Amino acid sequence: MAHAVQMGTPRAIALCQNFGGLLKFNAGRWDEAEQALRQALKLSQGLGSASGVRSSLRRLGVLLTARGRLDEARAALEESVHISEHSPLRSHGLIRSYASLAGNRLEAGELEVARHCIELGKEAGRDHGGCTTCNALLIPEAVKVGLAVGDLTGALADVTALEAIAAEYGSLAWTSMAHQARGRYASAAGEPREAAAAWRAALDAFSAYGNLYEAALCQQGLAECLAESSPQDAATFRSEAERTLQRLRTGESPATD
Repeated sequence: MAHAVQMGTPRAIALCQNFGGLLKFNAGRWDEAEQALRQALKLSQGLGSASGVRSSLRRLGVLLTARGRLDEARAALEESVHISEHSPLRSHGLIRSYASLAGNRLEAGELEVARHCIELGKEAGRDHGGCTTCNALLIPEAVKVGLAVGDLTGALADVTALEAIAAEYGSLAWTSMAHQARGRYASAAGEPREAAAAWRAALDAFSAYGNLYEAALCQQGLAECLAESSPQDAATFRSEAERTLQRLRTGESPATD
């Protein structure tokens, strides 16, 4: 960023703000993340960069969804979908935007809308040959939506697909998502022992690269599946998750401890 500012290159600055916003979101610095993403959006709009605008909008929508500002997030994500329809690398933008919009609508309790978004995302992937990176973002949302609507068979197929991607590429981020997806499925399928192992593996992986938000969600998952077998541990995980999520949503980083 310092080099981009020194050179006076708006496109590079926008790119740095965009990726910086993502990293700050993962690190729990949500106020800074939102500011960075809005700056990236403004710069990209001024440059006429459709890819920059849609990416900034999508990441902003994910952040706003996590903060509970669901309607504001939906507007950003729907605009990202619209821009993706009429810009280069159409399928990449659509798959990612529909994935994030599905997560947003799931949080709002609109299960059928969320399921339709997943179907549209998968259709975009089929129409354009698919993209491993995009699918790795879509599939975790597909698992959540499938479980929410009671489609355990479809959810299991998606979990298996995500695990295959993670095994092939060895990405820590994808591995963490695969463990998390397995934990969600096992919890829903009534397999608490398998669920606990998967949630713990996901928690360790997300924590390893500093993704505080997803780590807190894993703690919630662990708390649920340990509620009967280890109520004291469950209470600890639940308390830690609630404390982290509250501080994130109010703009106070847990890193200040």
